[in-house]
Amino acid sequence: MILYFNENIFYIYRILFYFNRKEHYMSFSYDKLWKLSLEKKINKTTLRDKAGITSSSLARLSKNKNVSMDVLDRICNCLECNIEDIVEHVPKKESINI
Repeated sequence: MILYFNENIFYIYRILFYFNRKEHYMSFSYDKLWKLSLEKKINKTTLRDKAGITSSSLARLSKNKNVSMDVLDRICNCLECNIEDIVEHVPKKESINI
């Protein structure tokens, strides 16, 4: 019974930690990237292949998650644009407090 109780506390702690993470909300948006790629008639698969980035990097971009500067540099070179043409800073949302 004590072991079972300790496991429940452990899982509750993990849930609370997940919702209180500071990285839970990203402060950058890549919506400009998708608009620019539509203007240049380049779909995501073609962008991935031409820029030489991985599928996981493309998925992270789609979810507005963190990507390396190398990935952004490759995309800028591929689309012949500047970083401000594909990335936009947005204010952070408040973290969820339980």
